Amino acid sequence: ALAKGIAQEESLLAVISQDLSGAALSDFVVWALKRGSVRFAYLGDQVNARGAADMGLLPDRLPGYVPLAKPGIFADEYAGLPTKPGLSEAGMLVAAEKGELGALFVMGANPAATKPAALKKTFVIALDLFLTETATQADVVFPAASLYEKTGTVTNTFGDLQLVSKAADHAGAKSEFEILVRLAGAMGIDVKT
Repeated sequence: ALAKGIAQEESLLAVISQDLSGAALSDFVVWALKRGSVRFAYLGDQVNARGAADMGLLPDRLPGYVPLAKPGIFADEYAGLPTKPGLSEAGMLVAAEKGELGALFVMGANPAATKPAALKKTFVIALDLFLTETATQADVVFPAASLYEKTGTVTNTFGDLQLVSKAADHAGAKSEFEILVRLAGAMGIDVKT
């Protein structure tokens, strides 16, 4: 009855979670595209996951989903830009488990929730709002400011950019950006802002 009801609808919104992947995801998208008048919404596993991807926090993409292999103007602006893709989250966890990853900076993610033993051989720095399983295991924890303790943007699942304004100042709370810039400066790295 459900399949019959879906087939009769003029337009559909397909909400896809991160649990749907590989061949199942591919088959579903092919079916939906053949059907026509289907819109897709991907529900990432973390708040602002879409915004992070838009900004180039993917192993093989730069901001705007520009391929790392063809960096275009990014190569002119950033000397020494890597040409080889980085590891995926799964790849980092495999490397960490084997003891091949010396240090891991985890920001707003919780890999230890699914693979608690994977990080035992790696120096872990966690930057998070909550004391997650990963933060509990971490060697260093930086407390992140909440969404309303900073000013900036959040990108929702549909790619809409939403402005966020700081509601109040809170002593000691720093935004992720400020923490990253301060760490980079302490390591002698000049961050272009």
